[in-house]
Amino acid sequence: MIVEFTDFAEEELRKIHCRYPSGRAEIIVEKILSRAETLSTLPNRGRIVEELRVLNQSHRYLKERSYKLIYFTTGEKVYVTDVFSMHDDPAKILKRHTE
Repeated sequence: MIVEFTDFAEEELRKIHCRYPSGRAEIIVEKILSRAETLSTLPNRGRIVEELRVLNQSHRYLKERSYKLIYFTTGEKVYVTDVFSMHDDPAKILKRHTE
């Protein structure tokens, strides 16, 4: 399967560079990208995102450090839709996916 990041998820990756010193930010982003790439062979391994069940797209997530990589699959693609900090309020997840 092909793994693609949405524009929103890419923007969240860019924001990580603003939160951490450059060397640390690059390590975090690289680990997130590596974790996302594992979805190309095991796309259904993540847990269901309960907050997004109402969207009926079977969103799942994987954890990497203090982030959730939120994604769903369709056809032969995995779409990473968000890189969500686990320090944020989980109630924001649905709002971010319906704006």
